[in-house]
Amino acid sequence: MCARFRRRGATDQPGARARLGPRSASSGRAGFRVGCFKARNSSFRLARNLGRDRDYDRHGYPRLAGGSSLGRRIGVLSQGKLLQLATARDIFNHPVSEVVASIVGMETRIPAIVLESAARMTTMRFDGGTAQVRADFSIGTRVVLCVRPEDIDIDHRREPQSCPKESVHFKARMQRVAPSTTHYRVTLQADCGSVIARMSKSRFTELNIREGDNVLASFSSAAIHVI
Repeated sequence: MCARFRRRGATDQPGARARLGPRSASSGRAGFRVGCFKARNSSFRLARNLGRDRDYDRHGYPRLAGGSSLGRRIGVLSQGKLLQLATARDIFNHPVSEVVASIVGMETRIPAIVLESAARMTTMRFDGGTAQVRADFSIGTRVVLCVRPEDIDIDHRREPQSCPKESVHFKARMQRVAPSTTHYRVTLQADCGSVIARMSKSRFTELNIREGDNVLASFSSAAIHVI
């Protein structure tokens, strides 16, 4: 199912360039590619962008091509450049760049700036709200908050109230709703930009919301990956 090719002069360092063989029919899309390569008796799986309609596994992670047959380590390539090489868990939970975050399903990426940092708790401000994350960044550092769509909750907009520090709340407007067989993919427009949420059909029906409605979006601080 995947194109096979040999990587010459291989190196495990991000930024290295891989020499790729011919594309297969299954990896003919522009951009990211799927395949296997061998280097120094190790095998890796390469990931490509699956587009917006991703398939998710039972843990909520988007499936890359090959599904459960992923190798012990995954290499993420873009235009022949190796962006990240790590275990599947590290790739999904700790992408090193916005490009990698997009590939593994962190579709919401919010620019922010560090306001204060103490005892490994950092307060970050973004357009429309603030977030407290367990991390260590210098004051004034510009970062990107990455969140998966399944970690974003949507509710009816309520009167202002105190929110727990371990969660992030901000106002948004329903821009687009895309139904599928098991869930709804909702695009929100907020002061911080476009936000993508994934809702179960039962939750969507319960809220009785539609495009154009004003809502309250939220996610847990623990769901944030900071780049």
